[in-house]
Amino acid sequence: MPSSDRISHDQFPKNGAKTQYNPGITPDGSSLPPSHNPAPSLRPTTKNVFASLQEMFLQGREKAGVTFRPPQNSVSTRNFHSRSTFSNRGEIIAHRFDRVIRLESHLEYKVALTFLASANVADLAEQPPARSFIDASGKSFAHTFDFLVTFNDGRRFYLYVKPWAIVQKRSLQSILKLMTEQLDQRDADGILLVTDRDINPVALHNAELLQAGLNSNKPDVEAQLDQICSTLKSAIAIKDLAEMCGGARIAFRTVVRFIALRKLFPLEKGRIEPTSLVSVSASEAV
Repeated sequence: MPSSDRISHDQFPKNGAKTQYNPGITPDGSSLPPSHNPAPSLRPTTKNVFASLQEMFLQGREKAGVTFRPPQNSVSTRNFHSRSTFSNRGEIIAHRFDRVIRLESHLEYKVALTFLASANVADLAEQPPARSFIDASGKSFAHTFDFLVTFNDGRRFYLYVKPWAIVQKRSLQSILKLMTEQLDQRDADGILLVTDRDINPVALHNAELLQAGLNSNKPDVEAQLDQICSTLKSAIAIKDLAEMCGGARIAFRTVVRFIALRKLFPLEKGRIEPTSLVSVSASEAV
């Protein structure tokens, strides 16, 4: 992808050591009599602890007047192992589409967030159905692209996500050229190679910030901010809006959430910072 076409706008869980729980051992290492051992059903297994935490979370949401509804499942057509020596596995919630997006690398995470933050993107689907191609030797092969992006103007492109070093090492440009020539236009309008060189650091910063805002949901703070925004007549700094909502960190995230929801619009290009000016008018946006 040419530099002029750069995208303008991981914490993947690591395998931790397993912790064993034995209620029949005292702090000094001696064993308790069998009568002192709690029944197996009462032992705090990982599953039971998770269920308890989930119940506490849902109860807290209900008390706050929020109805919890999990996002829809991923649309990925390919299953992958949760553990891999050569890549990471993870998921993010695409709030715009109300579904989970499954990721197979840290680079895919960056690409997904950046595209999701773009107002020009109408849909983003990971691991779409595989497509068949014929290589230079005449042998047929199938390939599953990393993403299928649909833009607001209706154009659809497969995204081929790879680190630039691998692209060079394997001479992938020739393979992509071959696949592009054979691509059925009913499936997509083209194939876009996206590497780590195409990720704009400022755009990624903003995309991660917007995702954090979308992950944060405080109805009481949102109601307060909605009321304030209804009376805004001019541009205002994010930090000033946050101060008007109490000044806490959650207030800042709620303002950012409003930007992600397009209730507020940045008036300046560059990193979204506490001093960035925003407006309720889309016509003033950059």
